[in-house]
Order: sequence, then structure tokens, then C-alpha cells
Amino acid sequence: MTGTGSGGVTSVLAGIDCGSTCSASFNNNTNVTLTAAASTGSTFTSWSGGGCSGTGTCTVTITAATSVTATFTLNTYSLAVSKVGTGSGTVTSAPTGITCGSTCSAPFNYNTNVTLTAAASTGSTFTGWSGGGCSGTGTCTVTMTAATSVTATFTKASDDYDGDGKTDPAVFEKATGNWFVVGSKVGFFTPALNFGNDTNYIPVPGDYDGDGKTDAAVFEKATGNWFVVGSKVGFFTPALNFGNDTNYIPVVALAK
Repeated sequence: MTGTGSGGVTSVLAGIDCGSTCSASFNNNTNVTLTAAASTGSTFTSWSGGGCSGTGTCTVTITAATSVTATFTLNTYSLAVSKVGTGSGTVTSAPTGITCGSTCSAPFNYNTNVTLTAAASTGSTFTGWSGGGCSGTGTCTVTMTAATSVTATFTKASDDYDGDGKTDPAVFEKATGNWFVVGSKVGFFTPALNFGNDTNYIPVPGDYDGDGKTDAAVFEKATGNWFVVGSKVGFFTPALNFGNDTNYIPVVALAK
């Protein structure tokens, strides 16, 4: 027997039980039928020698000493990772194969223990696993006995002014335009920013420049102008003119 997998071969007439007994003597001109049975997690893939091929039984007519080889292949199964949620991050595997990011599925041999590790991007938090018997926020170990799918959830914190993936308490003083923030990473800003000191302005903070940090922004209801101080790219003046009607209320403000 050969190959990456395992199994056994038995004979009719009795004599071979390989596993343990892999050769036997038979009378001249006897027809000996060999049957291969793969072990769990393996597949019988072929015969060679003795005039046999394919994956059925192998019948040898004994007219001389004869050798027959049975090949067993270890099964491989796909492990697929999906990422969901409002945030972002990567998932990697040990043994190597998955770097998701870019490569989110890979084949692994039967009974391999594959450990998945999630790493949140700046401004996001890894909040848990589902599928593959995994939960919580630690590593996820999957024993590969079948094709398996695992989901990693990443969440982006709202109002995260310092980009550490946690929401920061913040207030906007409408009369002065002062923004006060208690950053979970960098502490108290006093004021964090002076911007939007007009009673016509409505605060509409959000991550407008896509760097994982909340940007101070105001909406001028009378004109429809949106003014943004991007934490990455600086001041937009105006960032956008949209919604210049006193009946309009910015949706970002409603969410607050």
C-alpha cells in the first residue's frame, strides 16, 4: 500500500488482510480477488500491478509470484472565512493557507487542526466568530473533517475620535463651536476643536476621509453646506452642498 492516506486490503480466497498480513501463498491458477477499503478521512484511488487498475476489486490469476499496489490518498477539505460587520480586519491561519485580506479559503488535510487568528484594523474591533464550532474573540481552532465555513465579525465604533476602535464621549457647544472629546486612548481634549460656531449649524460627525477616525463636521441648514475637518486631510470648505432646504434634516444628526 502507498500514498498519503491509509486503508486496508483483504483477499478472497482468505489469506491477505493488509493491515497486518500483506502477502500470502495461493495455488497455481487460483483467482484471488482483492478488495480495498479506505480508512476514515482517506480515499482509495487506484490499483497498479497484477493487471489491475481503477478503484473496483482487483482479481489476479496466480500463475507466478505477483505484486499489487493499492494507493490511498488523504482527503483534503476547504476552510472558508467570511468577514462581516461595519468594521474591517484580517484573518490568518496556522498552518498557513489563509490570509484574509486576499486569500479567504484554502484546502487542509483531513483531521488537521487549523487555528484562525483575527486582527482588527485601526478604528475597528473584532467582536466574535461564528461557524466551525467557534465563538468569542480568542483564536478559532477548527478540526478539518469536512468542508467548513467560519465568519469573523468586525465592528467599527461610532464617534471614535482617536481611532482605537472605541466610542469616545463628545459634546458640541453650539454657541462657541467648541468640540469637547474624552478620547479612550488619548484622554480629554479641551477643546478638541473650535469649529462651527453659528446657531445655524447642526453637528454631523462621521468618518468622512476613511481613516478610521471620526471627523468633526457641521451642516448649515440654510445653505445646504457641509463643512468637515478631516482628521487625515484637513478642512473641507464646503465639503459638499446638499440639502439646502429648511425642511431637510441631515440623517447623521437624526442618528445621534
